[in-house]
Amino acid sequence: MTAAAAALKVSRLALSSLLNGKADLSGDMALRIEKAFGVKMDTLRRMQSSLRHRPHPSAGRQIRVRRIPQLALKQFKELMRQNSGKLKFARYDE
Repeated sequence: MTAAAAALKVSRLALSSLLNGKADLSGDMALRIEKAFGVKMDTLRRMQSSLRHRPHPSAGRQIRVRRIPQLALKQFKELMRQNSGKLKFARYDE
């Protein structure tokens, strides 16, 4: 850890926080990793994004919903299509 932090010219704490999931990957850190290890910064950002949006393994047990009958599903899809320009969704990736 110490050698990697020194190679990246960041503190050991900063690298440790990133690797342990306590800090997000910044653009600066992604660029440092790209230059030091050859992993493209875009690849690193996509990896982080996919991990951030993956549900927690226990979420399946906590979330309880019933399957929607086909007719209700069609109505829901039609409602979404009609209102697609009017709906606002919260963004959790910032």
